[in-house]
Amino acid sequence: MKFDITVRRAFSGNDIQVHVEAGDGQAVARVQTTLDGFELADDQLDSGTQVYDRAFPQAGDAGPGSDHRIVVAAFLPDGTPLSATKIWKDAI
Repeated sequence: MKFDITVRRAFSGNDIQVHVEAGDGQAVARVQTTLDGFELADDQLDSGTQVYDRAFPQAGDAGPGSDHRIVVAAFLPDGTPLSATKIWKDAI
């Protein structure tokens, strides 16, 4: 499973882009995204989904020196979770 999480400071909050790509012989059944402990999405996907893309514009709070953590968990059809985490601090 390949994860790509990009974050840009927005006028309000952060613009977040999540991309998950299944490996050979895999499929993505569900993707759950949390930011700073709050759920942004819990998406059930169609059977056989290979690629998941989702944008979260102006998500969460942002401010000089604020710490953030986004966790993206992708679930295989058998329920096995695979995840990626991105941690950052807003510029001062």
